[in-house]
Amino acid sequence: MGLCGYAVDSTIHCLGACEMDRSGDATYETTKAALWRHLGSVDLKLSPAAEAVWRLVAEKRTTDDIAVHLFGASTKKAVRRVNRQLSALYLKTGIGESPLESPRLKRQLLEDLGELLFSHVGAAAGIAQDLRAYYEGVVAQCGSTPWRHGDGRQISVQDIAIPIRVLKEERRPVAGFAAREPEEERGEARWSVVMGEPGGGKTFLAALTAVSGAQEGPHSLQEGTPGEPEEKRKRGREKVASRHMAGLCYPEPGLQRRGRVVHWEEERGEARWSVILGEPGDGKTFLAALTAVSLAQEGLHALQEGTALEELPLPVHLDLTDLARALTRHDDPQTGLLKVLRQHSASSLGDPFWRWFGERVRTQQGWLILDALDQVPQEAPQEQRGALYAALHTWLQQLEHQGWRSRRILTCRRANYDRSWLPWREVTEYVLAPFEPSAIRRFTDRWFEEDPEKAASLNMVLEGSYPLAHACRSPLVTTLLCLVHDDQPLAEGVRRQDLYGRALRLLLKRPWQNRGETWSAADLDGRLWVLERLAWSLFPKEPASQPVRPPGGPPGAAGGRTGSRTDPGP
Repeated sequence: MGLCGYAVDSTIHCLGACEMDRSGDATYETTKAALWRHLGSVDLKLSPAAEAVWRLVAEKRTTDDIAVHLFGASTKKAVRRVNRQLSALYLKTGIGESPLESPRLKRQLLEDLGELLFSHVGAAAGIAQDLRAYYEGVVAQCGSTPWRHGDGRQISVQDIAIPIRVLKEERRPVAGFAAREPEEERGEARWSVVMGEPGGGKTFLAALTAVSGAQEGPHSLQEGTPGEPEEKRKRGREKVASRHMAGLCYPEPGLQRRGRVVHWEEERGEARWSVILGEPGDGKTFLAALTAVSLAQEGLHALQEGTALEELPLPVHLDLTDLARALTRHDDPQTGLLKVLRQHSASSLGDPFWRWFGERVRTQQGWLILDALDQVPQEAPQEQRGALYAALHTWLQQLEHQGWRSRRILTCRRANYDRSWLPWREVTEYVLAPFEPSAIRRFTDRWFEEDPEKAASLNMVLEGSYPLAHACRSPLVTTLLCLVHDDQPLAEGVRRQDLYGRALRLLLKRPWQNRGETWSAADLDGRLWVLERLAWSLFPKEPASQPVRPPGGPPGAAGGRTGSRTDPGP
């Protein structure tokens, strides 16, 4: 990018603070440093001719050489034209108003400043080119999904992205019933809804409430209002018990109403240190990838518009297991981060880019999107888990101690999350909300955007099956539903277990489809047979002490099975 593309409204008038030597002139190095600082704070508006002259001056060309280079001959007229451009340069750069009196020093100052400026512009152009490649790498890496349409087309993250709802929690409440003991809350509850996951104790709480009310009865009879009929007090107790029982219902999976629901796209700009919580299949990794892709695409657009490099977002999307494995005890945050990024980025990105990136990612333009904290111990051998957690904890702690201002977004399963483990002063917690019916329809419409009839038929299937529609409140189940329906349309009345069976077979045959190969039902049965025994061997707490005894051999063998799926046996 040439200097003539920049605009300027002012000249430099801030050289009065330059140090003076004994002869009364400002020292050369001090003047050059002051001018260089001011050149970095203003925009230059140079004509193409002035820029060409300055580039030649920076190459230590004489005035005559410049005239020959630009005008073909060193005539008086050509030299005058060069001198006019030099005078304009002295004025615009502030050299003419500097305390330096020697024309030789002024010319040398123009040479040195030009050399610095054009090398800086060249380096910035190289960094901009590498940054574009980095953005494109983020989009390619985070923007793809493992899913394909029935015709083999790859499905990208943004192809199926819809507005994501999250429940914002400014402060994490104490675990329990609204940060109060259930017995304390019960007395103030009137019309109540007790929510929880399957097995979370909803029925137990209802029974305990009823039993407690019955046990309080004799005590109330003894201390009741004088003259109050016993039958009236009994009806009152029954009314309280029935009021609590009637308030119980099956909740939205993964959603506890302890904050306000917001859209992540709107909230993202306000997020600073954030934790995204959710159940398996709620879309934590999808949200992390979508955030990185959106920021990278915003950066590409801003880069195309000529936005200054210092104002561009710098998304960093990392799996925390990969980061933990790459860290050592002595890595500072910048060294550890760049080590992992270099491993996962294009090798064409040069050292100047990474040095610039390492400094800029510490600022508010940096976005550290750290995925899957809960998987760090699970994907490492037992003897390495403690060391991995310690290295990761130290790295996160150093972000705080070294004053990193970058935004941080961390994802984790709710069951594995411990706020006290994060060494950050402030954390805003967001819980992924399940799909509402309108979100399910929006998702299926996005998936089948090129086939509205197929989207409409799938929505009819959902309207006719409440259990299936309820299961689709999980984004992962909705994704499996669309995959199966894309492969072969679902009929009305399909059950959830039918969906899972068809999804499993579809995923097993996809590799053959992607390679353009054929398969048979026996091929699928063979893979299912292997998976059944593998799953059963992983199910016992100690597989080595509980050997698996399958009911028979592989499909087609004597005593084995063919065709449909059977239980692997005890």
